[in-house]
Amino acid sequence: MNDDENEWVGTGESPREAVVDLTPDKDQPGIAWVEGIYSVPDRSTSPDETVNADITIIYESRSAKQWNVKVTFEDSRWRAYFVGGKRI
Repeated sequence: MNDDENEWVGTGESPREAVVDLTPDKDQPGIAWVEGIYSVPDRSTSPDETVNADITIIYESRSAKQWNVKVTFEDSRWRAYFVGGKRI
């Protein structure tokens, strides 16, 4: 989840791998579940393509939050960024 320029960047060999790296693990304290990861392509798509996804993080003690995630191909890797979110 760390990058030299931005703390909230996930990287990977595929768009899904980058999103998995960006989002918290469900075994992390306070996290009940993470939804939407499997809607992100597992295989690398065209490097010119931007992948957008909605990821929902369900917390144990507060309302869930839906995040908009953008995945782009940069420097030979897929990089995922949070671009906005809302409580649901």
